[in-house]
Amino acid sequence: MQYILHLLKKDFLLEFRTREIILPYLLFSFLLLFLLAFGTQRLENLSIFSFFYFLSFIFSGIIGFERAFSLEIETGGIYSLLTFPIPRNLIFISKTISMFIFQTISGLLLMLIFSVFLNIRFPPFFPFLLILILFSFGFCVLGTLLSFLTYSSKAKEFLLPILLIPLFVPPFIAGTKALSILIEENIFKLNYIYFLIFFDILYFLISDVLFDYIIIE
Repeated sequence: MQYILHLLKKDFLLEFRTREIILPYLLFSFLLLFLLAFGTQRLENLSIFSFFYFLSFIFSGIIGFERAFSLEIETGGIYSLLTFPIPRNLIFISKTISMFIFQTISGLLLMLIFSVFLNIRFPPFFPFLLILILFSFGFCVLGTLLSFLTYSSKAKEFLLPILLIPLFVPPFIAGTKALSILIEENIFKLNYIYFLIFFDILYFLISDVLFDYIIIE
């Protein structure tokens, strides 16, 4: 646990100094918001809003992953971490947690911005927060694993979204459905929550097993 805290501290200090993750995330989200709001003052079909919200979450998150791992490579941090006498899966866990925190904070800010500019009622906070946490965790687990898998490739900017988006389609559908029902009908559907929990656990177990093999290669 002590190793994970030290690694998290390193990621937070790096983000505080460079602001390479949250700022590009929000700037890209503003661009999508502008394109979405260009021809409408209010969305009548709120399921479309949920779709655009999580779509912008994913594409902005991919930019965040690319910037975070580019910094690790450019500064040589990833190679230094691999020489430390610590279990390698702790590197994966700490990077996943740090990206999860960044993504969740950005997702909350993004929902606030979307609800204000598109004149949409902010969903009930705690059910929405649970949906966002489960969605963000699965996305960060899968995104962290694939970022490590593609970071040595010359075409990593193309490989990461090509690999990540198809694998994350089931949680994307579940999150979109759960959020649209929550906003439209104020109903919290547990079946979609169980679906997100299942994929979060599945992605984490598979990623934890594969990480040692991926980082060696």
